[in-house]
Amino acid sequence: MVQAHLLLGQWVLAKKQLDQVRMSERGNDYWRLLSLYWLSVDPNDKALSIHHQALQKYPDDDFIWNNYGVLLGLKKRWGEACNAFEKADTSRLLKRQSVQINLSRCAIRQNQVNLAGNYLKQAKEIADLPLIGLMTEPQSCFNTG
Repeated sequence: MVQAHLLLGQWVLAKKQLDQVRMSERGNDYWRLLSLYWLSVDPNDKALSIHHQALQKYPDDDFIWNNYGVLLGLKKRWGEACNAFEKADTSRLLKRQSVQINLSRCAIRQNQVNLAGNYLKQAKEIADLPLIGLMTEPQSCFNTG
């Protein structure tokens, strides 16, 4: 139910449900949803703290690393963001499309156009989306300019 509230932008309801999860039941899914909540509502120091806590508990979780990278990008901490995306990319055998897109943005920021093209090709192979969809995905914190 938390995920539905997050998708619908019902932040208060999502947070209320997250707060009701018992400590003993706060597994990987909980921390992923909490990461998504804080990334969505306010990319502030509390959001950074939550991501640090989540990564201490789940240091190989590509979803949390990717969200952490987006958060760092929103704070214009590009080098750290790109490192987080690289960590997300190496944390799992199967590639995640959003990670590949964010890595392509990192490559573009570093004027590595061919590398960016490779990442976009990998992203497109994961799910068949038109190229324009890859370039305008909501996690566009890495648009240059």
